[in-house]
Amino acid sequence: MLFRAKNEMVSEADALTGRTDQTMPVPETHFVNGRPLQGPWPDGFETVVFDPKRISYEQLLKAFWESHDPTQGMRQGNDVGTQYRSAIFVASDEQRRTAEAVKQRVDRSGKWKRPVVTEVVAAGQFYPAEGYHQDYLEKHPGGYTCHFMRD
Repeated sequence: MLFRAKNEMVSEADALTGRTDQTMPVPETHFVNGRPLQGPWPDGFETVVFDPKRISYEQLLKAFWESHDPTQGMRQGNDVGTQYRSAIFVASDEQRRTAEAVKQRVDRSGKWKRPVVTEVVAAGQFYPAEGYHQDYLEKHPGGYTCHFMRD
């Protein structure tokens, strides 16, 4: 496992187990919008906190597709590894159907020279990243040249 390729997922048997407690310090509020980063969440909110009364899931996916290169597999720009893969983590069958349909439209659009390889997988337990990873590009403008809004 030490010299495992960075472009494949580690098996579940070899993976580290998830956190059983929240011992890692996480900021109380979002760096940009000031909203809480820890639950309980208001009714109707999803794990990726969005209010479907204000923005549809498909609109949320549009921003996702426009802000990164979904053809790079296990990388974004110079960063390589499974943690940089293009993935959509769905919370329901309806989200999966929507995500797969939008993925197919994006792939057929001709905007990319390579096939779209974004994974659509069931969401598991959510673990917030450390504070210095939260809203990284807001804190470090120009930190990644592969993330920018596209048409």
